[in-house]
Amino acid sequence: MGVLCLKHLLKHSVHLTLCNRTHANAQKILDDLGVHHVELLDFSLLQENIYKYDIVLSAVAGGAILTQDMLLMNLKQGHGLNKNIQKKIFFDLSIPRNFSFDTNSLKDSGIYNLEVIGVDDLKIKAQQHIHLREESAREAMGIVGKFTLDFSHWLSSLGVDPLIKTMRTQAKQASLKEINRAIKKGFIPEALRDNVTKLAHSIFNEFLHAPTIKLKSMAEDENSDAILESIANLFGTQDRILLNRYKCEYDNETK
Repeated sequence: MGVLCLKHLLKHSVHLTLCNRTHANAQKILDDLGVHHVELLDFSLLQENIYKYDIVLSAVAGGAILTQDMLLMNLKQGHGLNKNIQKKIFFDLSIPRNFSFDTNSLKDSGIYNLEVIGVDDLKIKAQQHIHLREESAREAMGIVGKFTLDFSHWLSSLGVDPLIKTMRTQAKQASLKEINRAIKKGFIPEALRDNVTKLAHSIFNEFLHAPTIKLKSMAEDENSDAILESIANLFGTQDRILLNRYKCEYDNETK
């Protein structure tokens, strides 16, 4: 576990010190990894020097290498440990633990900036991270689902927009045609052309308002595709309604 951690840390620009029960073993690890910029610390000097490092990762076989009594003794003797030390984090990756002391008990002795994270703590943190990612994934799926639905509605609206445009264009053309005929026959004076045109425009807008809303609503229902096709045929539009073909059994165009 210790060698694995070392391999990962070597990928980053951090100052590293390696300590092993046997100095020769520590040197062999560095030689095997082809590393020459990592310092070596003699195991006999570990207790009085361990507090110099901001982060300590320990995976030493054989149980405790630093106990609460040792910590308090070092505090009393001033061997690198004092009540005003900067934040230190010890990652205990060994079972049984290498650091057999409780941070809450240390606080009673006035040591507040020393935190120990064991294997069980890492497991809890990993589970919390997994739960957080699962929750984030559920939220992401909800967002994707919403935008998929919105896109589907927008895509469906593309199918009826040409039909609505055709209906409005034909209504406008019909009203202008009749206005021109009425003026030509003398039913309406030329001076009133603009006012009559505006009135006709308002009339066909009001008349088509409800059908327009209904058509847009029908576009979101795949069961209405056949009806929309029929309406489009009635108005003679050349634009084919965008069908939900994968849901419509009657559509044989792609077969």
